Amino acid sequence: MATDKKPSNPDPISLATTETDFARSVDREIIRQVGGMNLRGLRILRDALESSKIVLPSAASMLREEWLGLEDGVLASVADCPYLLFDLSTDTAFALWRRVQTGVGLPRLPPGLCEGQAGQGFARIVCYFAWQTAQSRPAAASLLLGLSPAGCAALRALELPQIDELAETAGPCVSLRWGEDVLFWRRRIQAAKAGNRTALWETTLSGVQRLAAVSRSSA
Repeated sequence: MATDKKPSNPDPISLATTETDFARSVDREIIRQVGGMNLRGLRILRDALESSKIVLPSAASMLREEWLGLEDGVLASVADCPYLLFDLSTDTAFALWRRVQTGVGLPRLPPGLCEGQAGQGFARIVCYFAWQTAQSRPAAASLLLGLSPAGCAALRALELPQIDELAETAGPCVSLRWGEDVLFWRRRIQAAKAGNRTALWETTLSGVQRLAAVSRSSA
């Protein structure tokens, strides 16, 4: 269900703690990689909106015309973020993988964001990035990807051949982050279109706060 509920304003202490979280856990190279992944995923999202068969969250379907009207330069501004704007549901990913391992096969699922060659390729990249981050920088996995402690531990336990198998069936598990929060995405799109860097950073910061809360819960 979509929501236009405005996130609460963070207090100064909370902001300082969030900045410290990122400084300790995330470096510039990782942020650069995340920005590139975001842009790739948002292009796939924009293309998916051209299809009437794809099932997308409210923040995509309700803002369809806004997304389709974005030029690449503006889309790049939307994508410019120190965390992944797409969510990997590790619980669902492992459940689908277990079905394939046991010979049950994949269930019939409505076509989503990661349909087709481009979408499936993006889902694989997200899986490999999440696995690599969980292996080498577990604290960053929460900040960059919103992974729960359990999800991070499950990924960290996999060997490379296993993540290869998991990534092959992970398409239905990758979706737009906060996909039902229409207000968040409307504000972010409008800020990018207006070239309003302050407003764009405000939406970025509200996401940082959400992900930092996930990170702190794992401490």
